[in-house]
Amino acid sequence: MPKYKIKKGQKHYIRGQGKRNNLAKGGDIIDLSREQARYIMDKLDLVDEDDNVVEETDADRNPPVTTGEYKTKHKGAGKYDVLHPETGEAINDKPLPRGQAEDLRDELNEGIESAPESEDDGEEEEEKDTLLGD
Repeated sequence: MPKYKIKKGQKHYIRGQGKRNNLAKGGDIIDLSREQARYIMDKLDLVDEDDNVVEETDADRNPPVTTGEYKTKHKGAGKYDVLHPETGEAINDKPLPRGQAEDLRDELNEGIESAPESEDDGEEEEEKDTLLGD
C-alpha cells in the first residue's frame, strides 16, 4: 500500500474504530490505497520507502483505459483524450466528452486488422456429424 505525506497547512481526518477519528496534519505520513487517496490528492504527496516525496505524474494518477489499439484517457471534468497507439499523444485538438471520445476511439479501432478466424471450425462440425452417424 502506498504511503502519502500530508502537505503543509493541510489536515485530514482518518476514520478510526467506532466513532473515533484520527487527525493527520501537515507532515504526517499515512498509508492509503490509491483508491482512497484519489479523493484527497490535493492534500497529499506520494512518498518512497525513505519517506522522501516522489513526483507523481498525471499518467500515474489517470492511467489510460485500454480498448483496442487507440486508447481514451480521462482528463478531468468529464472530458477525455483519444491517444494514438504508437506515440501515446492525443489525436484530438481539445478534450472531448466521454461519449464522443469513445465513439472516435471505436471508429478508429474498426480500421485496425484483427486476427483472422481459424479455418478449422468447419472440420470440427464434420467430425461431429461423422461421430453421430449423420
